[in-house]
Amino acid sequence: MRLGRVGAPSHDEPAVAVRHNAAPPGTQLVPALIADRAAKQPEATALVCGDQRLTYRELLHRADTLAARLREQGVRRGDRVGLLLPRGADMGIAALAVLRAGAAYVPLDPAHPAARLAYMITDSGTSLLLTTAETTGPAGTDVPELRVDVDVDTDTAPAQAPVSCAPGDLAYVLYTSGSTGVPKGVAVEHRSLLNLATNVRPVFPVTARDRVLQFVSFGFDVAVSDLFFPWVAGAELHIAQEDERLGEALQKRLRDSRITYVFLPPSAAMTLPAPRAPCPSCGPSRSAARRARPSWSSGSARRAAGSSTRTARARPRCTPPRPTCVRASRWSSATPSPAPAPTSWTGGCARSRSA
Repeated sequence: MRLGRVGAPSHDEPAVAVRHNAAPPGTQLVPALIADRAAKQPEATALVCGDQRLTYRELLHRADTLAARLREQGVRRGDRVGLLLPRGADMGIAALAVLRAGAAYVPLDPAHPAARLAYMITDSGTSLLLTTAETTGPAGTDVPELRVDVDVDTDTAPAQAPVSCAPGDLAYVLYTSGSTGVPKGVAVEHRSLLNLATNVRPVFPVTARDRVLQFVSFGFDVAVSDLFFPWVAGAELHIAQEDERLGEALQKRLRDSRITYVFLPPSAAMTLPAPRAPCPSCGPSRSAARRARPSWSSGSARRAAGSSTRTARARPRCTPPRPTCVRASRWSSATPSPAPAPTSWTGGCARSRSA
């Protein structure tokens, strides 16, 4: 069945699955939780990308302004809106705007072939595409587009109030790589997004003191936690630009932005330069193990509550890499900073020990 026909849970859906993710009556969903956070700390930094820095008040205002534009274009509760946007702040703002409009967002990578994009747009039932000057038109579909990079009046308050959603409404649709055939869509409801943001987040944990670096592709499932972990917690979300995602440029971004949490795939983590200073946890006598790469240590895995995600906790020791799967690592910056750069890793998620 095409995802465009997916709506409320089927009557055939196991009752235990519904109960597991059920939200109590009156529970605030993620869009409302972010609005509450903006009310509590309006001048706290919410989003940083390059030279752009938005407070929680500005983030919510921009999202609600775009949400009002979506409704003017005919977007209604339960619709799917495709995000065909370049990597940057607009992707995060647009995702929140779609949720505030009562719709579900579908992240689309402009680098994908036109045929793949067209299939995902059609299969998901996308009714509107959000684009910019550099991403308009490549999908070759007749789905209408709305440019997010045009000048609009952002000084006045949006005329329409945000749309309230139910826990069973769709929040977003992600697609698999399609390596075994055509890409397969996974539709996720608000109840699951709420579970991720409120019950799974504390396991990592991400708090208001954190500075989170968004690294992975927006079409990857980890990008969902990258966006909504920090905004629900009141943390800073930093979006890495394309030229900040490997090697010394990535290390500089981690250090200069004083990042305390980042999810990095091993292929990216292995590009980080080796630190020039001795490992503070192991002392000078153990620094030889850190000659060429960040040092690796195996960790014990456990299952996060309410999630199938397996996380690994790094042990406080340094050992050379083994010719097996990397499960956890430790890394330290060569240059001290006001708040230490990441020195420990959790299942690909780096965390500063002082955070």
